[in-house]
Formats: sequence, C-alpha cells, structure tokens
Amino acid sequence: MKTHYLRISSLIPLFVGALSALAGVQLVQPASAQSQLQTLLTADFAQTQAISGVGLVTGLSGTGDSKGNYAAATLYAQRLSTAGLGNEPIEAINRGEGVALVMVTAKLPNMWSDGMSFDCQVVGGGGGATSLAGGRLWTTPLKRAESDVYRDLDGKALPFPVVAFAGGWIEVPDAEDRPLDGRIREGARSLGMPAGLREVYTDRTSFNLQITKPAFRTVVVTKQLVDLINDKMSEQGFLSGRGYAEVASMQGDGMILINIPNDSDYGPLTLAAEVLAFYLDFGQIETPAEIRWSRSRGTLTISANTELLDTAITVNGLTIQTLSPEAEPTIQNPRIETERFIAISGTETPRRSLLAFKQQLDRLMMPTVDQAAVLQQMCLMGRINGRFVDEDLNG
Repeated sequence: MKTHYLRISSLIPLFVGALSALAGVQLVQPASAQSQLQTLLTADFAQTQAISGVGLVTGLSGTGDSKGNYAAATLYAQRLSTAGLGNEPIEAINRGEGVALVMVTAKLPNMWSDGMSFDCQVVGGGGGATSLAGGRLWTTPLKRAESDVYRDLDGKALPFPVVAFAGGWIEVPDAEDRPLDGRIREGARSLGMPAGLREVYTDRTSFNLQITKPAFRTVVVTKQLVDLINDKMSEQGFLSGRGYAEVASMQGDGMILINIPNDSDYGPLTLAAEVLAFYLDFGQIETPAEIRWSRSRGTLTISANTELLDTAITVNGLTIQTLSPEAEPTIQNPRIETERFIAISGTETPRRSLLAFKQQLDRLMMPTVDQAAVLQQMCLMGRINGRFVDEDLNG
C-alpha cells in the first residue's frame, strides 16, 4: 500500500498523483466485442434532409374543413385536375365530402435514387377540420426548404425542383388526443436527383463522419476512432505501396474529417463504404461519463466513473496538474520545502478516477461553479472521456 498526496501550494489546488478507484463502480461496455464502424458512425451523405409540401385530404366524413381553408382547398383541387393528377378531389368537393388542406413532411437522404419509398407525416391546421382519420392524401409534390441551397463546384446555385411525391390513406395513431396528426407508411416516393447534384457529392475531395450515439460524442472516443481509421488506411496503403496515413482528422466532438488521398482510386462514396466497414473492438472503448451542470440550481452531477488522463490546466485561477508521487524523503535527499498535503490512500497500481477526483475537489471545498469550469475544460481537452452538458443551455 502506498500513500499519495494532493498538494496545495499558494492557494492553487493541484491534482497530484494517481487517485484510487472507487469501490463498487462498474462501467457498462457494449455487449459485442467486434463490430463495424457503421454501427457507431455515419457519413454526411447518409444524413437526411427535410422535404415538405402542401396537400389535400378528402374522404373526411364530417370532420373536414368547411370554413377558413375551404376556398383554398377547392382551388388546390382544380390545380391538381389541371396538372393531370386526377379529377377525384374536385369531384369529392362537389359531392360535399369533407376535405382539408394539410402540411406533408418527410425525411430524404442526402444521396437518393429514383423510386425510393419512405414514410411521411401529415398535419392539419387552421380552417375547420377536426380529424384526419379515414382521409386520403392526394398526390402532393415535396420540395426541399428554399433556404437550403445546393451549389456546384463553381459555387453556382443548382435548381431544386420537386424531389418526391406523397399520397395515400392516412393513419392517425392518436385519434383522441392528436386527431390532426397523421402518417402514411411509405407514402412518399422519390424522383431522380436533379442534374448536377450527384456530382456535388461524387467529385468531393473530403467528407465527414459523425458519431451517431450522443453518449459517445467525446474528444477521447473521437480520437480513438481517428487513430483506428488512420491505422487501417496506413495498412492498406503499405500493402498497395501508397502512403494513406493521416487520412482522418478530428473536427470536434463526434465529428471526423476524411480527406481522400490524391492518388487514391476511391471516390468519396466508395471510400466512405470502405471506412465504415472497418471493424472495431468495442471492448477497448470505455463508456463515457456524463457531467451535468446547472448554474441556476447550483448542481453538478456525474453519471458514471471514468479514468482521467494526464492534465495540466488553469481555469479561473485554479491550476490542475497530474504529477507522479514524490519519492519518500531520505537523509541523502531530504524534503527541503515545507508544504501542506492532503493524504490520499492508493494502491500499488493507482488509477486516476473521475469520481475520486470530484471527491477531492469537494474536500478542498472548491466552489461548485469552479468545479464545473474545471471539468468542462478537461472534457474539451480530451482529458476526461465524458460529455459536459450545461442544462441551462440545453434545457
């Protein structure tokens, strides 16, 4: 058994030596040892974009709109007929059946192909419609948000016409409490990508990978994944006689930039598929801790334990530094400087523990706001495998 010390010098707390592990703390690891990176990462072309449009619902028996939006619904039905999309909506209105104008939304992948089917949401609002149950959505064109503009490699804005059509019978999952919120399973079908848009992706020289699980979006885990990708690419480069090291780099918590080598035979889509197929031993990744801070309530909580890495940091005038324990004084090498120490019992194989560190800060009576500042900075520097959540900012 060894004894280590927490040294306090010039009123500046110093985190000295290795802290003993807390008894009874167990870390939860993923059940599967080996898994592909695609279980934890996604490429930016696989992310989704919102598309939307205004549609017309018919077949509402007594629950349709006969007030505010009725005239607009009639005009919409006439436009559908003129566009060759069917006369049934205008005939339904003429028969006095219930109708409603609705907003239709869906999520479309950034890279898509012709004929993809996906769910869409249908929401009624305004006018006099009271429920969408039993209704049918007629052919509705869906577009991307006008504020989100694609540009080609020369910076010229690309035209973005209709990318999908939606339609079909509406389900209302919660007919009692939310009768105007419906959905259509695979009710939207995509058209082909507009001319020039696919080249925006296929001609890229880099792309981003993002960690999909929020709990693992930490500097420490991101750095581990960057190192794994670079090691794997370096092995492939060595086998092919090409230097593919340092392909990946960190762009922030949970974000990785992949630069495509100039002499690579891979395009961005192919290289992304190659990287996401790499295998990772999840047993080597420690589950990150979550540190939650609320200034308004004055609370600082830690959800799990984790090990600390070597640290040298100054926050709000407080200096935190990990040091090796001092050697025992001898006659030949006496301790000349006299300082005040707090003794911390340790083991022959000491461990720097986040929860033990928090206990020592409490023992030093460090204000909670200063503790939060220290832990936040250590998370940002990658010295703690954890996520710092400011509850006052994130709700």
